[in-house]
Amino acid sequence: MSKDKKKTLDCEVVRDLLPLYYDNVVSEKTATLIEEHIQECDECMRELESLKQAPKIKETQESKAKVDFKKALKKLRRKGVVIGAVVVACVVAIFFAGKYLLTEAPIKEVSEDEFEAVHVYKFDYDRTDGSGYFFLLHYPISIMSGQTSFTHEVNGDTLEIEFKKAMFTTWSDDNTNYTYEIYTIDSDEDYSSITINGNEVWNEETNEEAPEYVDYYNQFEHSDDVTGWSIYGDDTMGAELSNGDLLYWNIENGEVINLDVES
Repeated sequence: MSKDKKKTLDCEVVRDLLPLYYDNVVSEKTATLIEEHIQECDECMRELESLKQAPKIKETQESKAKVDFKKALKKLRRKGVVIGAVVVACVVAIFFAGKYLLTEAPIKEVSEDEFEAVHVYKFDYDRTDGSGYFFLLHYPISIMSGQTSFTHEVNGDTLEIEFKKAMFTTWSDDNTNYTYEIYTIDSDEDYSSITINGNEVWNEETNEEAPEYVDYYNQFEHSDDVTGWSIYGDDTMGAELSNGDLLYWNIENGEVINLDVES
């Protein structure tokens, strides 16, 4: 803006400010701008004259004048505020969109080479009033760990499950560096088969009785009797009971074992 170009106020803003100008409660700079305007605007001059002839603004009107003054200031600042809000909103949107794509977006299907369903059991326990299916999964530890997507739907008598990881997840180069993960699906339905990523991992003909640790894991999810759960190495899992006792099982055969494991 050139130095000789004067700041001007439009009529709407001036009329909002006139009651405060008349009561001499505006700044000297604002008063100067108003005076310069009314010298060239007959309508605003008449508005000022009508204020001079009217009674003194009553106390109940003072609060309204303050509100009008805030509105006038908002009009002067609105353009800059809107631009700033848009910039901030864009930055926030870009940040969260990038975070979601890098670590959470479940759009990379895990291949058979990277994933194995070690054990699948059907369970039905009266104690916790729970029934459903237990899955023990085995896959390589990822360097960049995103959110796991474990979704399922029913197709006829088959429960179809999709197991996916974030698009930018990268697995460990060491193929022996694997991790276990447990999932359960609570359901009263009976399925003839279950598939994960299109591969059958369970069917009713080959169904085996669930080992004891499945019952305890169900308590861990649905009651206060089991307060902790851990998987140790490639062959042992353990539960911490509410009374402080520890139980350990062999993952492969489900047998109880005596093992002094530091959690």
